[in-house]
Amino acid sequence: MAQDLTGKTQTVDILSNSLGYVYPARIQGDTQRLFHTHHFLKPTNEVFYTTSHHGSGQNHIKLYGTVAVVINRQNYYIPVDIWIPKRYPEVPPVVFVVPSQGMVLSRQHPRLGTNGECTLRSNWNKAYTMLDCINDLRDAFQRQSPVHAAPAGGVAHQPQHQPQPQQHQPHGGGYSHYDHQPPKPLAYNPNYSPASSTVPVSNPYASATAPSCPSPIVPPVKPAAQPDDSITQLSNALQAEITTSLTKLCVEMKANTEANLKSEVERQKTQQADLVKAQDALKASNEEEAKLLEEISKMVVELETTKTWLGQMEGKAVTSVEDIKPADELSQQILELTADVNAYDDMLRMADHVARSNPEQYVEYVTATARKKFLATSFLNKASAAAAKTA
Repeated sequence: MAQDLTGKTQTVDILSNSLGYVYPARIQGDTQRLFHTHHFLKPTNEVFYTTSHHGSGQNHIKLYGTVAVVINRQNYYIPVDIWIPKRYPEVPPVVFVVPSQGMVLSRQHPRLGTNGECTLRSNWNKAYTMLDCINDLRDAFQRQSPVHAAPAGGVAHQPQHQPQPQQHQPHGGGYSHYDHQPPKPLAYNPNYSPASSTVPVSNPYASATAPSCPSPIVPPVKPAAQPDDSITQLSNALQAEITTSLTKLCVEMKANTEANLKSEVERQKTQQADLVKAQDALKASNEEEAKLLEEISKMVVELETTKTWLGQMEGKAVTSVEDIKPADELSQQILELTADVNAYDDMLRMADHVARSNPEQYVEYVTATARKKFLATSFLNKASAAAAKTA
């Protein structure tokens, strides 16, 4: 079966490239898929005459053989001819049912003309394939057989849908799908009654095996020259070496790309961490700057207060704190708190003498003095802030 399919495929390849077909590659692919499903079709080439060509015929590819159908649970084989136009798939194939001796076409079949040509789907386009076409016809044939036995005692007239292959034919010698001028219809006997038979009368092609078909007609082809074994070996070796080198290069490029990507990711992470640190440092610097500005404001207030006091006390003798007369109550409070803070500093410096004689008393003394200094300092800061607001 595989060798038979290979031979059919090679025949179609040769014919589609030598007979001037527009899309040989499409024909080769479609016929190969058709042969896979319908094994009893074979390719050949014959002259297909058309009146539109003024009687001059051209060689076309023809697929001939049988299409297997199932009718009433029995296998039947319908003989067909499939003509492939030169512009397939832009133009659909032409399919004829070709009854054998003793058989006639069914006059009542909805998909069959009196000349045996099959009616294809009306919405044909180049997306459809020959396999779609034959499968569609097979489904129609399974619903109603396209042939039946000839009338008893009569002559089975075969539809002359296509003249036999010859070098020359007179004008109008055959029917073509292109000119749509069918030949005379078959003779019809109204008194016909089918003869009794064990095989269903509607289709006599039931058989365990497919009927034989004539061998395809293939134009002579010059056999291809056999390549030198040494050249073949050298070519295979070079191809293997190139494949290995390309594979190795791809692996190295992938590894380098991954390493560079990883390095870039790490670098961006480091930059992000440095940026966060810089933002934190800037925030701390701004906070420190705000504190310094606040301290400077306090110092400016104290300096202005001191300058005012010095101006008031200029030329006066000062013997005690009571002799200092601030300008207002707030200045008086600042002055007293400043004196207290300085006094507590002196007391803490003098605590060393207490520590030598009584360590326990030193701890209590330092703790009490430090608390008093803290409270005095807090009051001094609030008074200075209030003075700064009123200044």
